Amino acid sequence: MSAHVLLGGYVAIGVAAAIHARIRGAPALQTASMIALWPFLLPALNGPRTTPAQTSTDGARLAALEKSLEAAWAEVAALGAGRATERERMGRFVSHLRTQVARLEEMDRALTNAADRLRGPLAQLRARTAAEVGEGLVLLEELVAQLTLLRFTGGPGGEAARHEKDHVEALLARIGALAEVSAAS
Repeated sequence: MSAHVLLGGYVAIGVAAAIHARIRGAPALQTASMIALWPFLLPALNGPRTTPAQTSTDGARLAALEKSLEAAWAEVAALGAGRATERERMGRFVSHLRTQVARLEEMDRALTNAADRLRGPLAQLRARTAAEVGEGLVLLEELVAQLTLLRFTGGPGGEAARHEKDHVEALLARIGALAEVSAAS
């Protein structure tokens, strides 16, 4: 194969990559440099801009936590702990997290087609939302663990049970505060 054929193929791929970049809304300078530097720029243009796999993982994690939380509440309720208002508050918080996970999935779809000038602010909003979801999931995991400990501390009247109940109350207060803030926004 001659050098002319190879060079012609390289330029043809570069032109096709530049057209692709322009259609996707790339700036003019990036589009022009795509012709010569397409092996380096094309992966960045087509690479993942967000982490949709993480979003679906968060959804699966939330679903598993909902089941674990429901089971933990039922076991603690059998010991005479866990008021209905606390469970109601948790239900609202879990519902809010479910909404946020769906919002993340929607942002992932929007980011794939967003114009360059919108990608930055949208990516920042997505990062804040993902951090909020992550914090909420960690709190739920911690609550499930504390409820499980409460179950094995020997009933609601013992010293160890009071200590664990204090931990549960502190977690519920944090979750309640997050739920109130999220309800206001």
